[in-house]
Amino acid sequence: MITNTEFLLNYESAKNHQLSLERIVDEKGKKLTEYPKGLMGLTPDEIKNTAQWKTDKKNFELAFSKLRSFNAFFTKKYKKERAAIRKELLEKMMLTSNNQ
Repeated sequence: MITNTEFLLNYESAKNHQLSLERIVDEKGKKLTEYPKGLMGLTPDEIKNTAQWKTDKKNFELAFSKLRSFNAFFTKKYKKERAAIRKELLEKMMLTSNNQ
């Protein structure tokens, strides 16, 4: 559940919080991709059994879980704002394509 209410003030602060969470997930995911892979592209079990890999995997899963939780909240709370932005972008695209 979302406990920090600083991003609840408006859409822009919520969107910035979402982008921040996405950057964290990307950062944690990149750490996991730096581990060596086997012939089939999978991380070998001997790597997965190391404390460092387990820590990195747990950190990624925690960050991803926070992002998922936030996205569920964000899409419900700001449904109207997101729809208005999509509509505006679509109208701009239509105007641009009509002018060409």
